[in-house]
Amino acid sequence: MRTLMKTGKKKEPGVNSLPNISRIDLIRKLRAYGCTGPYVGGSHPFMKNGELKFSIPNEHDNDIGPNLLSRILRRANISRDDWDRIE
Repeated sequence: MRTLMKTGKKKEPGVNSLPNISRIDLIRKLRAYGCTGPYVGGSHPFMKNGELKFSIPNEHDNDIGPNLLSRILRRANISRDDWDRIE
């Protein structure tokens, strides 16, 4: 069940527990997990987890928020438990 935050935006359950992360730290952790890349292609760079390809955000000043991080992990087929164990 989704709940509304004070801003009126929908909030995914359990997403709050993921922190904001910089793009550099995201790439570092994905590589530590065994992913390769980033590679240039299309409008966004992408990385690979075995044969699975998933896009990552372009470089910009803001950190990656919990919702986007959750979607990236889902597309990369990385569980939350596995993500938390990556150093």
